[in-house]
Amino acid sequence: IGLSQGWLTAEATGDLAVTTGLANLDQALSHRLETDPGELLYHPDYGCRVRDLLGHGMNPALGQLGAAFVDQALRADPRVARTEAARITFGAETLRVSGAAVAGDGKQIPISIGGGN
Repeated sequence: IGLSQGWLTAEATGDLAVTTGLANLDQALSHRLETDPGELLYHPDYGCRVRDLLGHGMNPALGQLGAAFVDQALRADPRVARTEAARITFGAETLRVSGAAVAGDGKQIPISIGGGN
């Protein structure tokens, strides 16, 4: 859905505007990373398990596990050919994900989400 400063936008025809191309992929990947598996009733496998790691403290093994969760979630979108430099940092109640997804046409989509629990 098209947004402008947090408001839905409309086409000249009055229909809701939609996001397309790389902007759509960027939006879709952000939504997938910010959704816990099981959160969507009819799509129980959709989402990313990285927030399961909150509250466990940061160590190298959990950082690698978090990066694997992010990689798996990003590559679940068929438009993503590969991921690059997935990096996770987290604490008791904060999580930050960064890296890049590479679309099938080779264009990179920077990934940066983070914040509190």
